[in-house]
Amino acid sequence: MSALEGVYLGLDLGGTLLKAAVYDPSTATQEILDSYPIGYGMELFEASGQIVQFLARQNKATIGIGLGLPGVLDHRNKLRFSPHRGELVGVDIKAGIAGVSGVWPLLDNDANCATALEAHHYPNSSVMVVNFGTGVGAGLAISGSVFKGANASFGEIGHVGHFGSEVCACKRVGCFEAELYSLLDPLSKSNGPDLEAAAELVADVLFDYIRVLDPECLVLGGGLIYSSNGLFEMVSKGLESANSTYRSGFMLRIHKATGLEYSGAIGAALLSSGVVGYVCDTIDH
Repeated sequence: MSALEGVYLGLDLGGTLLKAAVYDPSTATQEILDSYPIGYGMELFEASGQIVQFLARQNKATIGIGLGLPGVLDHRNKLRFSPHRGELVGVDIKAGIAGVSGVWPLLDNDANCATALEAHHYPNSSVMVVNFGTGVGAGLAISGSVFKGANASFGEIGHVGHFGSEVCACKRVGCFEAELYSLLDPLSKSNGPDLEAAAELVADVLFDYIRVLDPECLVLGGGLIYSSNGLFEMVSKGLESANSTYRSGFMLRIHKATGLEYSGAIGAALLSSGVVGYVCDTIDH
């Protein structure tokens, strides 16, 4: 074995945590590392450097880095819009990561990174991925590649519609994610979270997208889905009922994300390695 093994590091920045995983091209295996608390967004850089140093102590050289970010990136790879990480909007994140690691990273939306893992897992399918974390985002995989859209802004599903009077983190009123999290907020309802109404809202919104995109598989991920409140089961039941009623005979598989809460980090590593690519990619990552 060589003194240093080359690995690709995948990072997934959320509202409170930075999740990390690696992809080893010599064995084509993925390994989960850990989650690291991140308060102010600028702590991302110090934490990233520490993870690279940790890998080096394990005789693993970081030869590529992929980073999933919660928001829309512009053509210069800077966050253009991020309701939940506004302190990083306009920051040269690429240069910051390179400064602490010696590696220029690939940057993408966090939902696209989670989608990359499903693209790798289902290379011959069309897969729609929806992440329910601090916010709500979606991604689309087609035949093993990730679709980003013409402006790299595909999948901002959390900020569609007008479902109520809640003011969203993006400053619009009635966004899907604002209404959803209001229904699940134990402090906003006198009788506690309205799980049934939340599941009905999610199923209604997602079914509209299923009718438009016609995926073979729908993957649901994020902390809200992995909790034990039964939301995944209720949403799945609602979607299966709607599909059999309005799309009788049309196939639709529904399951949780392959890598669970580390799907974004693993997917970021895969994108960085080039094992998973993009559909009609004309964007510098």
